[in-house]
Amino acid sequence: MKIHSVEYNKTFVPKFGGNRELPDNEQIKVHIKSFPPASTLNTYRQISSGTNGYTIAYPKDIEILMQFVGKIENLEVEQGLPRIFDGKSLAQSEIREVQDLVAEIRTYLLQGEEDLTPGEE
Repeated sequence: MKIHSVEYNKTFVPKFGGNRELPDNEQIKVHIKSFPPASTLNTYRQISSGTNGYTIAYPKDIEILMQFVGKIENLEVEQGLPRIFDGKSLAQSEIREVQDLVAEIRTYLLQGEEDLTPGEE
C-alpha cells in the first residue's frame, strides 16, 4: 500500500473577499505555525445525524486559530476596531465579517488529503 503524504505550504493565501486577485503585497497572508496531527483531526469537528441527514459543527475554531495560526499579514480593519495581526487576535475578534476567513483557514488546516495524480491509487 502506498501512503500519499502532502506537504502543505506554511503561508496560506486565502480566497476570502477576492484576496488572491490583489497584488502580492496587498494580499492577506496567514502564517501557519503547525498543522494538527492526524490523530486529533476528528476532535475539531463534530458530526451528528438527525432526521434531515448529517450535521457538521466546528466547536473549536478559537483553539485552532490560537494553536496553529501565527502572524496574519495585510488584514486591515475599520479604524477604531482592534487590529487583527495573528491567530489569537483573529480568534478574539468580534467582527462578524471575518467568519468566512476563519472557516477558510480551518478548512486549510484540517484538510487531510489531496487529489491523487493519474495512475495513483
